[in-house]
Amino acid sequence: MWCSSRPPRAGARRASDTAGRTGALGAVRTHRPALSALAERLAAHVEEDEAPLGDVAHTLNTTRATLPHRAVVVGETREEFVAALRAVRPTRPRRGPLAVMFTGQGSQRPGMGRQLYEHFPVFAQALDEVFALATPGLREVMFDPDQAETLQRTDHAQIALFAFETALYRLWESWGLRPDMVCGHSVGEITAAHVSGTLTLPDAVHLVTTRGTLMQNLPPGGAMLAVATDPHTLQPHLDNHHDTISIAAINGPHATVLSGDRTTLHHIATQLNTKTNWLNVSHAFHSPLMQPILQPFTTTLNTLTHHPPHTPLISMLTATPTHPDTTHWTQHITAPVRYTDTLHHLHHHGITTYLEIGPDTTLTALARTTLPTTTHLIPTTRRNHNEVRSTIEALGRVFSVGHSVDWRALTPTGRRTSLPTYPSSGGTSGCTTPRAGAPRWREPDWGRQTTRCWAR
Repeated sequence: MWCSSRPPRAGARRASDTAGRTGALGAVRTHRPALSALAERLAAHVEEDEAPLGDVAHTLNTTRATLPHRAVVVGETREEFVAALRAVRPTRPRRGPLAVMFTGQGSQRPGMGRQLYEHFPVFAQALDEVFALATPGLREVMFDPDQAETLQRTDHAQIALFAFETALYRLWESWGLRPDMVCGHSVGEITAAHVSGTLTLPDAVHLVTTRGTLMQNLPPGGAMLAVATDPHTLQPHLDNHHDTISIAAINGPHATVLSGDRTTLHHIATQLNTKTNWLNVSHAFHSPLMQPILQPFTTTLNTLTHHPPHTPLISMLTATPTHPDTTHWTQHITAPVRYTDTLHHLHHHGITTYLEIGPDTTLTALARTTLPTTTHLIPTTRRNHNEVRSTIEALGRVFSVGHSVDWRALTPTGRRTSLPTYPSSGGTSGCTTPRAGAPRWREPDWGRQTTRCWAR
């Protein structure tokens, strides 16, 4: 279970006497009716017992084995947990491969990472490692709401996104996440390359810092236009403007982004009989206007060492597995982001769960227009929501659809407490601590633990 540092509403009891945390309470059972019945028993227990819910979560998360039917509840007050337990709808997932997607520029938001930094030491340590390698002041740019305008600058936004996403991935990793594939949208691909083992942390920080700085220093005048149509419809409008305009991203069947000279883009927009939207960006990314930075960027790239990825890296430059090199990253700056094609590749290779790691729900929202409705699309955090709670809810969803989670890492401390047992087909059951001479001891089928169940 998860208990937020935010104060509860007036009159509500805190989820834990020690307070200050937020958590998920997970339960598993072989049969759906048994799990529903257990949830009801737990609700009654939590409602009547004054034991800290942190201890209840610790006991559940460290003493019970993972079985087919699953349920997770998240809350901040005792009342919220009781209501969530009584509303449990168990699932029996069919685990399929999982891909992690890293969000690109435009998803950054003021304060991103601050709540996670305060709650999770693993996240804080990983973020501090990036801060130590990046330009001084990055922490303040990310955490201080008054630095919102500075965060929007490309030279700050790109390294901030890399720092946030790298630290968040390390947090997921500490909970047992092992993705089958990784990918990233635009600058997010650098994070994907790092976590896949292709780039060391110092090299990745050097790459993303140089990239953002060179882009920021380009002359103004570029723009990006989102158009609600497919790229084939737009191509005739681009035939006479190859030097100034190009397709920057294909984000869905009817979601294409154009990039280049603003005046030319405005002229094209007036000729289109479809919805358009100007993006809030400083430059024309993934367009011919990026050409002037390719030579100095190549100089930096030649100092980096690229390693074979230990996790398949699916590049949105080619929509195929890749082992990046200098040529890859130079093409990556001017070529379109093939997000739709990448989703098709992932789906074709069996991916059923798509976990977005980034400050918002950008990629999962776009993926809904491309992937089947049976796909599990799970964003980690979202704008205007508590980061810690959103992350724990995402962890619960990943577990509920069949993936392994190390719950001990989420609730490493706490005291084991007596809890209701799983319903049995006959007799009565309860929980107690082992005692000499106890009749008919047997280990419960959900794994070894300090407390044992007895039957009579």
